[in-house]
Amino acid sequence: YIKLIAIYFLINVINVGVIVSLKNILNISSIVFYLKLCLYILSFLIAKYFIKYIWKIYKRENIKDDLFYKVTLDIAGRKYNYDAFLDTGNNVFSYTYNVPVIFAEMLDKNITKDLNKTQSFVINTVTLTSNKEKRAYIFDNIEISKNNQKWKVKAAVVFEKTKISKQYNMLLNYILYTDDMGGIKI
Repeated sequence: YIKLIAIYFLINVINVGVIVSLKNILNISSIVFYLKLCLYILSFLIAKYFIKYIWKIYKRENIKDDLFYKVTLDIAGRKYNYDAFLDTGNNVFSYTYNVPVIFAEMLDKNITKDLNKTQSFVINTVTLTSNKEKRAYIFDNIEISKNNQKWKVKAAVVFEKTKISKQYNMLLNYILYTDDMGGIKI
């Protein structure tokens, strides 16, 4: 409610500011009613488009927060917790094993030892700067959670030795979101 009230006052301040600015720019002091009415309509239109632009930025920030999830991987009895980002550009899919591919940081050196017991395959990844073959490991029960919702998904995970980001350490596949996690909210 506080954000809505702040936006309401922002809209009013912008509208009044546009009216005063136009009045000063056009040097209008006491003019006929119709010219003042046109000034108010023009100021309303300018404020409307400015507010529309600000609203797009506000909506974009809210959507960005919806893209973060918590992921738990169980590797040989050890649980590894990840902060994941839903990468809308990650549509990597293994048609041979019928699983989407997730990219994660190597959080611990023990992961390499524990992964020897997990089914794996080699996948070719193509980026702007490289074309590499990487080993992907298949997990049947990856737990993805957000707020009070939890999903169990089957996917392959490619472990990267480099840091993915400061805010998250796993990139979720967009196919998981659309197929296994309930899809797009409108």
